[in-house]
Amino acid sequence: AVVERFGESSEPALHEQIARALFNKGYSLGELGRSEEALAVYDVVVERFGESPEPTLRERVAGALVNKGNRLGELGRSEEALAAYDAVVKRFGESAEPTLHEQIARALFNKGNRLETLGRSEEALAVYDAVVERFGESPEPTLRARVARALVNKGNRLGVLDRSEEALAVYDAVVERFGESSEPALHEPISRALFNKGNRLGELGRSEEALA
Repeated sequence: AVVERFGESSEPALHEQIARALFNKGYSLGELGRSEEALAVYDVVVERFGESPEPTLRERVAGALVNKGNRLGELGRSEEALAAYDAVVKRFGESAEPTLHEQIARALFNKGNRLETLGRSEEALAVYDAVVERFGESPEPTLRARVARALVNKGNRLGVLDRSEEALAVYDAVVERFGESSEPALHEPISRALFNKGNRLGELGRSEEALA
């Protein structure tokens, strides 16, 4: 109804409401398992607002592409999912707009996850490194949490590859970078890093270190 009533409006103030309505419709359709309809709606967001210079609309387009990638991944359409994540970085990767940084980080992080699912470990590691390189010095809590999670995933993947010493070093990096933080969003990845480090040490027979 939002789109039917106001979709032809040229008022910039209404464009954000239309984009929000479409974005939320896509999300709701996905939650209902109506994936093809959800994908079509996300495409509409990109088609309508993909060339907009408005920061709020650019963020909405980036979010639609990330969600499209997530939905495609759940459908097993992995190459299309990777392309959607890449589109976020290609379109917005050079942006200085803080609101877009979280979407870029999400796209990269989710791309790493999808590559892991496909067994493309070296590519996944490179993508997690890209998250850290791009956002490792960010003061934003959401980005700091994303960096910490990327490092944890990198450590886990290194462990799967039997590169245990590298995995341990990555877990240590999480604690060194963020261990003194009081940000609640960081507590979970810090605890995961310590827990997984203990597991890895146990598998290496280094029991006293694991206990510590």
